[in-house]
Amino acid sequence: MGTAVTIAIYGAAPAAGHTAGQILIGQLIYAGISMAVTSALAPKPNMPDTKNNLGTTIDSIADADIVYGQIRKGGTKTYHETTGDGTFYHYFLTLAMHEVEEIGDIYINDEVATFNSDDEVTSQNWSQKILIKKFTGAANQNIYGSLAGLTNGPTNYTNTFKGKGVACLYVRLEYNQDVFQSGMPLITAVVKGKKVYDPRKDSTSSAYNSSLGQSTQRTSNAATWTYSANAALVMRDYLTNSQGVATEQDQIDDDMIGTAADDCASVGVSGSENNTFEVNGSISTGKSKLQNLNDLSKCINGTLFWAQGKFRLVAGAFHQPTISEAFTLDDVRSSISIQTRYSRRDLINTVRGTFIDKDNRWIADDYPEQQLGDMTEDNNIESVIDLPLPLVTNSATAQRIAKQVLYTSREQIVMSVTLGARAYQVQVGDTIKVTMPRYGSPAWTDKLFLVKSWKSTGGNGSPIEVQVTLQETSPQAYYWSFNSDDYQQIISNNTSLNNIFDGLTISTLNLSAGTASTQTDGTVVNNIACSWTAPSNGQVTHYEFGYKTSGATNYTETTVKNTTFLIEPAIVGKNYDVRVRAVTSRGNTSTAYKTGTLTNVPAVTTAPSVPIYSFLSATGGYKQVTISFYNPISDNNYIEIARLNSSNNYIVIGNTFGTEFIDTGRDDDTQYTYKIRAVNTSGVESAYTSARSATTDAENVGPSGARGAGIWTIELASGDMPAIGDTSAILAEVNTLFTDNVSAPVAKDQARFTNEVTLEQRVWLYDGSTWAYQAEVIDGNLIVGKTITAGALDVTRLSSIQTLLGNVTVEDVLQLQAGGSGFIGGRTAQSAYDVDGFLVARTDLGGGAKGFEVSHTSVNNSELSGIIHKQSSPMQVFNPTFLVGGSISGGTAVISTSTTTNIGSTDEVDITVYGGEAAVVLVKMMDIMVAMVVALVALQPQ
Repeated sequence: MGTAVTIAIYGAAPAAGHTAGQILIGQLIYAGISMAVTSALAPKPNMPDTKNNLGTTIDSIADADIVYGQIRKGGTKTYHETTGDGTFYHYFLTLAMHEVEEIGDIYINDEVATFNSDDEVTSQNWSQKILIKKFTGAANQNIYGSLAGLTNGPTNYTNTFKGKGVACLYVRLEYNQDVFQSGMPLITAVVKGKKVYDPRKDSTSSAYNSSLGQSTQRTSNAATWTYSANAALVMRDYLTNSQGVATEQDQIDDDMIGTAADDCASVGVSGSENNTFEVNGSISTGKSKLQNLNDLSKCINGTLFWAQGKFRLVAGAFHQPTISEAFTLDDVRSSISIQTRYSRRDLINTVRGTFIDKDNRWIADDYPEQQLGDMTEDNNIESVIDLPLPLVTNSATAQRIAKQVLYTSREQIVMSVTLGARAYQVQVGDTIKVTMPRYGSPAWTDKLFLVKSWKSTGGNGSPIEVQVTLQETSPQAYYWSFNSDDYQQIISNNTSLNNIFDGLTISTLNLSAGTASTQTDGTVVNNIACSWTAPSNGQVTHYEFGYKTSGATNYTETTVKNTTFLIEPAIVGKNYDVRVRAVTSRGNTSTAYKTGTLTNVPAVTTAPSVPIYSFLSATGGYKQVTISFYNPISDNNYIEIARLNSSNNYIVIGNTFGTEFIDTGRDDDTQYTYKIRAVNTSGVESAYTSARSATTDAENVGPSGARGAGIWTIELASGDMPAIGDTSAILAEVNTLFTDNVSAPVAKDQARFTNEVTLEQRVWLYDGSTWAYQAEVIDGNLIVGKTITAGALDVTRLSSIQTLLGNVTVEDVLQLQAGGSGFIGGRTAQSAYDVDGFLVARTDLGGGAKGFEVSHTSVNNSELSGIIHKQSSPMQVFNPTFLVGGSISGGTAVISTSTTTNIGSTDEVDITVYGGEAAVVLVKMMDIMVAMVVALVALQPQ
């Protein structure tokens, strides 16, 4: 059966259920490794409240404080007495329940007190009304004897009151109304705390180091111990202290304690700066031992664990591999689980928090934030962890811890695997090498891993195996930057509570106008550029900035992190008042603003960009030129187009917000030259582009010889339109206008005179000898309102079939049922299909083939006129009323282009629609104009 290596945190017996490495109380709590410590076992450390840490309490059953390192603290009043009819008030302020190395400066209401030779306070106008004596709690201490000869001393105690092992202050206050008008003063002291055992200075210890110059310390004799704030030694002391975990001395691995103590030494800094891992603070016996161990381990960024019957400690430092040969797949006894990245929840790239600043009256303050220089891997999303360090009093030490937490957390590859017996050579905190070519890019060769957990299995006939959890590591993760400017910023900036407003003055404020900026919509606006010098106070975090037009009552206020601000839009011609002041991280501000005024904001003079010439083109057309350009310019409002005139000057002819401009009304076959420029919203113009030229089309000239008839649209000014009618004067004017604009008319010409302003159109038809006015033109084709003559139609092609109806009353549902043969016909009320009418029939020719018949005939004096087309025979034109453009030879032609047929205006017209065998609907139309367009193409045989 395997052996589970467990831990014990109280010393009496191992705590079951936790394998080695589960109490990873340093960096791993903050590195996001889920197997480190559960939230129940590792509560978030409480930042000591400044008021309580520096306060004075009265409590008959108060928790005792253990003081390590150096800290300013208050205490508990454990004795009270008044003498001299109430003139003198006596009390003892207990600082620690153990001997301390030294009680240093005494603070009275946040100011260091000075004393005369009789221990009376001489500073801060206390007028020797306060007397304070210090007792360190030494083994030979005798408080009664020390106070026996004191005039006006305490009386209610006996000679047995020695106070051995109790560090305290005796305080006597002599009542004076003027001196104590603000009440009882707060008294605190700077204490150098407990003496601790250092195995490196014990010649009988395996961790002994002769180079340290001492060999006489012994675990069994506390009198041989010396004061130290070294975090590893403090951790050892709390484990063995009767007020702490109270484990036995021989249950501590002193070799690892000695190594951890060496690792605490200051690294990477120069000069007087020091970033040693130290504990400087007080530990309350009222808190749980596990919580105190967690607080202590933050100071060393370390790992505390129980293995092989001893507590073992690893400090936050890189160690070379303990065995030279790498572990390979040959050592693997199980499947391998590899986590390549932490979850987004556990990944951090920024560490910030607080510490107790010894250089700033021992007040809690922020240490410099530590953040990755490049967060591309995290999609530039800030992921912050709050890491308070309640037992750290040095800014550089706080930064060293935060930096290690940050960079060790970026070592994200975690591997869980069972290894063979060779893994018995390592333990939690060791560095090992792993060579597994199948993993990684590049392949893992001697890749460094830190052992995070270790558990033995097997035995009793089963193979001995070790389950381990490994996290990648590197020496770089523990480096201190070689650039001291990056990592040696001291947060306090040597300020004190009495001069918090120093260094907040802004010496200069500069205001300048006349510049402009382009908004996202292309709008150009004025602005005022404001800049100022940063004050010398190192705690400034932002600025209160305000501006208004002169004469206005209220400022527009905003918060600015940098030393510049842009006021926009700025109103042209206005005066502006500006003010700014600095704000510190504590919210302190200077009393006065730095102010300035800018008078008479000038107009925008910045021109927009010149349009891109390579995209400018000019294209000639019929009596017009099209100018095209690319117009994505963000700083303009519109484009102006200019044309070169006969005086060789460019005259603006128009503008556009688009990408094209058409210059109409140009002469035929003439070259025109253009330039363009941009104009912004302030009316400022860019320079012109270079020129582009184009030539309009030559005058359209028809082919030589006689021309055919046509439809001619002639644009006239409204004053030039011919009058309506058929008088000889009107017809002569029509003939002149037509001849001037087209040519001499030929039979079947149609003249359409239009005016684009009034939208008026007047139409005359020419029959070969004279013009006839047409009352109305519908859709430019169907002519109604007059008697249809042969000269009224110009037939070139039949392409569609339509019926244009107005004021139609449908007596039933109008429908045409499909299938079989059918036809559509029309006639006047006074005619019959066989005498005068119109018929289109679709017939079944058998075998799936279809044919059609078309007739539009009239019988007059036994003479047939019109068209007849039967099945697939060519269409015949007889004595045609359908005329084709061009001549008709022999009275017969194939009709191949569309035509329009006016079937006249009558009292009543019947349109009958047939489908299949029977007629479906009869539509009656009263006093309407009927137009029908015949589509022979749709009736071709299928």
